[in-house]
Amino acid sequence: MAAQGVRQIISDPAIRLVSLIEAALYFGVGTLQAYLPLYALDQHIPILKIGFLFGAQGIASILFRPVFGMASDRVGRRPFIVVGIGLCATVLATIPHMGQFLPLLGLSTLFGLGTAMVTPATTAMIGDLVRCRDFGAAMGVFGSLWDAGHACGPLIAGVFIAWIGYRSGFLIIAGVMVTALGIFLCGDRKSSAKEIHK
Repeated sequence: MAAQGVRQIISDPAIRLVSLIEAALYFGVGTLQAYLPLYALDQHIPILKIGFLFGAQGIASILFRPVFGMASDRVGRRPFIVVGIGLCATVLATIPHMGQFLPLLGLSTLFGLGTAMVTPATTAMIGDLVRCRDFGAAMGVFGSLWDAGHACGPLIAGVFIAWIGYRSGFLIIAGVMVTALGIFLCGDRKSSAKEIHK
C-alpha cells in the first residue's frame, strides 16, 4: 500500500516539478558549500574570514525562512521560487569574479536569502498538492530528490571546476538552475491550463 502511494506521488507531474526545482536549488547550495571556501582560500582570504563566508549563507537562510514562508502564504509560492532561484543563480555566476572578503560575504548572504525564499515555498507547495494521507510519502520523495541535488552539486561542479576553472564551472551550475526554473515554469503553466479547461 505504501509502495503504491509512493508510485502515485512520483507519477504526479506537479510534484515532480516542485521536487526538480528544490533539487536544482540544492545542486547550487552543494556547489557553494563545497567550493566557496576553496575559492576564497585561492584568493588568500584568511581561514577565520572563510568561516564567516561559509556561515553567512546559513545564517541568512535561517533568519529569513520564516519571513518568506509567511509572505508566500499571502502572495503565492511561485514568485518566491522564481526570485529565489534567479538570485541564487546570479550569485553563483558572480562569485568567481570577486576576490575580496566583503564582496564575497555580501554574495554569500544574498545566496542565503535566495534559499530562504525557495525552500519554504516549495515545501508548502508540496503540502498544497497532496492529500493529508499522502503527505509523508510526498515529503519523502521531495526530500530524496532534494538530497540528490545537494549530493550531485559538489561532484559535478568539481569536474567542471577542475576542467575549465571556477568562472566557467560556476556559470554552468547557475545555468542548470535557470534551466530547471524554465522547466518548472513551463510545466506549471501547462498544469494550470489543464485545470482551467477541466
